[in-house]
Amino acid sequence: MAKLHIDFFDDSDTRWAHIIFRQEGMRGYFLDLCWLPEFIAGLESPNNSARLCMYENYFVHNTKTSCTLSVSSREDPLLQLDAGQRDKLIAHLKQQYKQWL
Repeated sequence: MAKLHIDFFDDSDTRWAHIIFRQEGMRGYFLDLCWLPEFIAGLESPNNSARLCMYENYFVHNTKTSCTLSVSSREDPLLQLDAGQRDKLIAHLKQQYKQWL
């Protein structure tokens, strides 16, 4: 899988704290940190043949070997992670951004 890049942006006068996830060949993903608990819960959801709605129109689909993040209005995924990347991302988010959980 392509390497995942994470850029953190703190609160400013015009924006809430947020993270931008970038991955080569994918559209990327913008996450306001107020949605971090739902995002992590979606990543941790059990393997299921159906997509799980994290919030609004954003979905996660977990299998034993991969995780796909998508938005309902587009067919192409926002991010595509393998199981190892997903597990590392969950651990990183819980440790690095625990004040938002």
